[in-house]
Amino acid sequence: MKIGIVTRPNEKKWGGDLKAVTMIRQGLQELGQEVVIGPSAMHLLDTDFLLLTNTCIDQRTNYETLKLFEIKYGTFGFHEDCIQCYGPSLGLAHYVVRCLGAGLPSDDGIECEIERLFDTPEIIYYHSPAPKKTPLFNYELLKRASVCIANSTTEAKTLQRDCPSCHAKVVYLTAGLEESMEEDEALLKFLGLERGNYILQVGRIEPRKNQLATILATKDLDIPLLFIATDGYLTDYEALCLEAIKKWRKAPTIILSQTMKPEEDGNLRVVSMPDGKLLPKSWINGAFRHAGVYLHPAFSETPGYIFFEAAVMGTPTLASEWCTVKDYFFDQKVGHSSLDGRIQYCLPYQVAAIKRFVEENFGKRFTDKLTHPIFERTPAMVAQEILASITGTRSCLRLS
Repeated sequence: MKIGIVTRPNEKKWGGDLKAVTMIRQGLQELGQEVVIGPSAMHLLDTDFLLLTNTCIDQRTNYETLKLFEIKYGTFGFHEDCIQCYGPSLGLAHYVVRCLGAGLPSDDGIECEIERLFDTPEIIYYHSPAPKKTPLFNYELLKRASVCIANSTTEAKTLQRDCPSCHAKVVYLTAGLEESMEEDEALLKFLGLERGNYILQVGRIEPRKNQLATILATKDLDIPLLFIATDGYLTDYEALCLEAIKKWRKAPTIILSQTMKPEEDGNLRVVSMPDGKLLPKSWINGAFRHAGVYLHPAFSETPGYIFFEAAVMGTPTLASEWCTVKDYFFDQKVGHSSLDGRIQYCLPYQVAAIKRFVEENFGKRFTDKLTHPIFERTPAMVAQEILASITGTRSCLRLS
């Protein structure tokens, strides 16, 4: 079978979805399937079956192509819960803008103060916009797909809420770890950091990743904070994070960025990645290994490979309750597993809880040995389940 996998138009921006696609292709090829990858359905017309990834973006153009050429297809998330995540992710940003002033009048006579977030974090909902309408755009696409593959049970429930008649199927990904977990201290030397003496967060700077909560929760802690930021989308949010750091963070904050301009201002330092390229994997592994804690209170991750990287390096990690990695670490006896305490969860906007996690866990270390089944999962296992979903669930539908 010749299978096409549609990524996204901006596939030059690296992300976990592209890593997942790479590993799915590897698994399918190991099973003897021919696989081609492209940024749109129009690039992949000569295939027996198309998998469209990223139903978190508007897929109407691809859907029109599928109808026009009568192509058999299914979807493979990553399907975000827009109702749950979109509004509060921007609501937090809007509230912080109010707290900064920025020439804005008071909010209907109510002064916005950053300490209110610690006392009443749900205040962000009063500043939240309506959800984006991507699931409405993709309703017919999901309804007509022969299968809608989700990579967690939570994601499958969201798919079925947004399109009750879709044929949802759960196929868990691998942990995404490389065979060699080589690490070194080159990054620490490059930035002048000490082993075990910094807070770490990795990922492009955007509302969904929620760097703002990390900045605010740690503003009074005398601990350096390091963001490793790949090429992002929203320069306004990047600028907001910079202003929040300058105003509230007391300890040094370093942003190692692929695209942001170098800057030094008080305790803030923005440093360019060498040659603007992604960091060597050994640098990243070393950063995880030597962090005092790893914070990633994202409003949405499905599931977020960085959690597996931090876990295997033995670094205490905070994830959001809304990240589907909790499904991957599920234990039938105790529910969502903490992997011997190394990963904990809170709501993404609970800055007081994030601060408390750092205070209670900074500097702890956990054994590298993990026996959870997710770390035994291979690309071929994932591919086998995808093939079964494509060929064995029900006959693929022709579009009329």
